[in-house]
Amino acid sequence: MKRLYHILILLGMLLAVGCSDNAAFMTDERQEQGLIVVLPGIEGVSELNKDIRKGLDLGGIKYAMPIRSWGRPVPLIGMALSQVDVLGNRLAAHGLAKDIMKYQDEYPGRPVYVVGHSGGGGVAVFVAEYMDETHKLDGVLVLSASISKSYNLEKALNNTSRGIVNFYNRDDGGLLGLGTAIMGNVDGGHGLSAGLASFDDPKDGDSVEKKLAYGKLHQVEITKDMTLGGDSHTAVTRPAFVSIFIAPWVSSQYWPATYSRTYQYVPGPQGFLPEEPDNEPLEADNDAPDTNSEAPDVSGETLDTDDGMNVPAEPIQAPEPQPSSELPAELREFAKRLGKQPAT
Repeated sequence: MKRLYHILILLGMLLAVGCSDNAAFMTDERQEQGLIVVLPGIEGVSELNKDIRKGLDLGGIKYAMPIRSWGRPVPLIGMALSQVDVLGNRLAAHGLAKDIMKYQDEYPGRPVYVVGHSGGGGVAVFVAEYMDETHKLDGVLVLSASISKSYNLEKALNNTSRGIVNFYNRDDGGLLGLGTAIMGNVDGGHGLSAGLASFDDPKDGDSVEKKLAYGKLHQVEITKDMTLGGDSHTAVTRPAFVSIFIAPWVSSQYWPATYSRTYQYVPGPQGFLPEEPDNEPLEADNDAPDTNSEAPDVSGETLDTDDGMNVPAEPIQAPEPQPSSELPAELREFAKRLGKQPAT
C-alpha cells in the first residue's frame, strides 16, 4: 500500500509540471542582493519547487531565485531517464556551474547558494564540483536528496565557502531506499540515499584532506515534529518548513545556523600532531583555583556595578520567541506550535 502511495505521489508531481515564473524572481534588485538556484527533482518545475522558493521568500531571503530544470523533457519516460542518465545529469550540472560563474563575474561578492530537492539535491552536489578555483559557492542545501550516502563530497565541499547542509528523513524509505535500490540514485549508485540515511562520515583510512573537508558537512535529521505531518518526501518543500528550518542557513552570519550533526576531525597519529611538549617540569601555581572545591552558592546575592546599583546575580532568562504577527496566518500557527521564531 505504501509503495502505491509513493507511485501516486510521483504521478501527481508529473502532472504538476508547469511554468517556473522565474521573471518575477530575477529582477535587477534581487540579482544585486544575491543568487539562489533552486533545482527540482526528476519531476521538473512543479508546485514543490515553487513552494521551496516561496518559503525562502517568506523567510526574508530577497535574492534572485530561478528554478532551473535539469532533467529530460520527454513525456511519460522523462522522469525515469532523468533518474538514471548519470552523464546527462553531470552535463546539466556543468552548464549550470558555468552560468553561475558568469553571474559571479557580473555581480562579484554576492552570496550564491544552490538548493536541490530529491534528484536535484544530487545535481546540486555536481554543480559544486564543477565550480573552479576562483568561483566558489557560498553553500549547497540538499533536501531529501537522491544521491548515494557513500558519495565522496570532498571536492564539492572544497568548492564551497560555508559547506553543504543535508536535510534527511529516515521515514523516506519508499523512494530513497527501495526506489533508489531498483532505479539507482542520480550519481548511478544503487542503494540507500543520503536523503534517507545521511552521508557517510570519512573512514579511518581516508586522507587527512578529506577529513578536514568534511568539517563543512552539516546534517539535519527531519522529524515529524518539524514537518507536522505530510508526505515524508515532499514535506521538506512546504513553505512553512522552508521558512523556519532552511532559510536561516542562507540568512545567518554563522554556520551551523540551526541544530545539526557536523563531522569533526580530531587530528591524531595520521594527521597533524601538536608540537612536542616542553620536558621541563611545571612549577606549582599556588594561586591557581582549587578545581575540586564546589562552586559557591550565589543565589540571592547581588553584584555591585560601577554606578552603585545592585543587580541580582541570578541568570536572566530570555523570553520565549513569539511568531511575528506580520507573517501569514498559516506560518504563524506553524511557528507557534513549534515554539520557534521564523526568520524575518
